Amino acid sequence: DGDFPEVLILAGRRQGKENVELNGEYRLGKFPALSSGRHWYRKTGGATIIRYHTSWSAWLIDNEGNLEGDSCNAYGKVEADVAGDEPMFPQDHLMWRVWDSRRAQHVEDKHVFITAAPAFLQVVQDCSLSLQRPHWSDLIGEYALVGRHRGRVSYQQVSNQDGKEGISHVIRWCPIRDIWVIDLKFRDDLAGTAYASRGESSHPGELGGEWKAFDAATGKFRTDRSLRVTDAPLSVEVFARRRHPLSMNGSYLLCGLWEGQPAYLKADDSGHAIRFQSGHWVIDFAGLRNAEDVVAWLPAIAPHGRETGTRFRGLRLPWLWPSAIARAPGLAHWHVYEHSAKTYVRDYTVQVAAVPHRIVVRGRAIGSSSDELNGEYFLSKVIQGKPSYKKRGSVHTIRYFAEEDSWVIDLVNGTADGGEVANAFAKSYGADFPVEELRWQVFDANTKAYSTDTDVIAEASRYKKPSKPSLAKAEQISYFCERCSWSEPPDIGSEVLQDFCPTCGSKEVVIIRQLHDQKFVVRMEGQNILDVSAEVQGGAGQGPGADHGGRRRGRAGAEGRQVVADAGDERP
Repeated sequence: DGDFPEVLILAGRRQGKENVELNGEYRLGKFPALSSGRHWYRKTGGATIIRYHTSWSAWLIDNEGNLEGDSCNAYGKVEADVAGDEPMFPQDHLMWRVWDSRRAQHVEDKHVFITAAPAFLQVVQDCSLSLQRPHWSDLIGEYALVGRHRGRVSYQQVSNQDGKEGISHVIRWCPIRDIWVIDLKFRDDLAGTAYASRGESSHPGELGGEWKAFDAATGKFRTDRSLRVTDAPLSVEVFARRRHPLSMNGSYLLCGLWEGQPAYLKADDSGHAIRFQSGHWVIDFAGLRNAEDVVAWLPAIAPHGRETGTRFRGLRLPWLWPSAIARAPGLAHWHVYEHSAKTYVRDYTVQVAAVPHRIVVRGRAIGSSSDELNGEYFLSKVIQGKPSYKKRGSVHTIRYFAEEDSWVIDLVNGTADGGEVANAFAKSYGADFPVEELRWQVFDANTKAYSTDTDVIAEASRYKKPSKPSLAKAEQISYFCERCSWSEPPDIGSEVLQDFCPTCGSKEVVIIRQLHDQKFVVRMEGQNILDVSAEVQGGAGQGPGADHGGRRRGRAGAEGRQVVADAGDERP
């Protein structure tokens, strides 16, 4: 299957038109090729199929998911003289006809196209080179696939490197010289900010050559080795680390390239980095540098010569998609430095994946059965080969159930593998995480049965760098050992309590959790809370009920784990 693209993007059907839901990502079908000898594709999270019809010599799109038959929502006819040599998957030159109920026929839509090019590209600089150009700040950023220009894919900038939206750069093809051009608008002339020879590339992210950028000082285009276009994801998540150092967990944003591979910096501005070095992927708390004293490492080539990271259009990346984790358990594991052992220890739970850090479920009517499933779920750990998401302060969990190839919302078992027990479920259809296309069956306690609720939607949210980042609004967690003075720096948004000291083994660990201007100090002994106090930042006597220098007392709750400060609703 190496000759077939794993993913196709269907785009161009305009909003407001019938069958606009055909737009989206399609993945190569799991089952063998059809009788035509060609493979088929299914929309991620949905039933819609793209398949080949031999008698018609055409590619069909069927939203009912039928692998046989003549009915379809759209089709692209293959020219008679090339039908025998037509590639084994739909090409982007096909002219598509889409069903129009008003006219009771399929109507040509010149805007619709299918491509193996990625939905997003990133314009970056090579961080390992000293000749970075600060004035490229508006040029660098994320670009989205918007259509075709002169028969080839084109991209529109959606944000720059500072997270600012509305920047108007585009990437287009110039047929006059057969080059890719970064420009301020779509046009046909040679003007632009930078350009590169197209070569054999089908989209700008495949380029291996150098870009030439306009130099305002000389009025000429000059080779700029620091400028690159890549289809690496804008963000990745490090998650499921359950002991020191917890601060390696979190969202990491693409900042450029390092040694020719994608490099990421943690979104909390801590300086933690994921980079490539000497054949290994590393997580380094000291940032982008060349050094051996790193926090964690992952070999790019595993034993027996198998690659550990996903091969992503020529780039060897430090993560595995959840589907790859399921296919190759135990193949790739991060080695994390542990102070107590004074060496690197393999951690079978840590994952680095290009998945959303948050899922928002909404739409279940308030007051109806199972309305508790509404809310925000945050990335937790891998269950049955795919990421799970959990509400903070609750056992409510979204997880994958492999036996039924379904995503389930479980309000009972938490992040434990609860099997088929679910308050809601949706057929996965190849989705590596919950997506909006999923159709949820929700359990009704009154009827004791599941029924489809089309209002329930699971929205995936990837981390995006805010235009003006503010850490004051994020919860910060730090640790301090009263016996040996070991400390752990603030860890943004962690849900895991460090209940012992990794240096001396003491269970007398102080946990300091700060949210906005409120600081909670929790004294633990193992899994038990001994004492909790709340401090108002800024001095004594601030806020109602303050005493003794602004300190307020809380109490230990059920099983010594749940604590509510008397000062308010925040839970340390």
